[in-house]
Amino acid sequence: MAYIFKTQCRINVAAALATSLMLIFTPARAAEKLADLKQKALAGDYQAQRNLAFGYSDKFSDQNKNPVLACAWRMVILTTEQADETDMSNYNTYCGKLPPGLLSIAQMKAELLLRRIDTLQQ
Repeated sequence: MAYIFKTQCRINVAAALATSLMLIFTPARAAEKLADLKQKALAGDYQAQRNLAFGYSDKFSDQNKNPVLACAWRMVILTTEQADETDMSNYNTYCGKLPPGLLSIAQMKAELLLRRIDTLQQ
């Protein structure tokens, strides 16, 4: 009887945990978190910019992989005071994979992002 109770209790705990995780990680919640992340990145938040670039480099959560945007954000990051060797390494790794045409597009996108960030910070 005690074994059945323990097993049933474990199943109930596992089911409750699974249900709560489903509530936390719904597509709507992921999209909301991505929108918040983009907003913070555009406001100049260094860590948000890094997280956003990572998500575009290696598909994360509800974020679609986009090597051009990943590179553009890596370029933006390099203009910040907080940029360090790892940021330069990430730039070399991810932007170095792009063909020249896509690298040019990433540069244009980075310039647009920097203008937008400057506008929002003023």
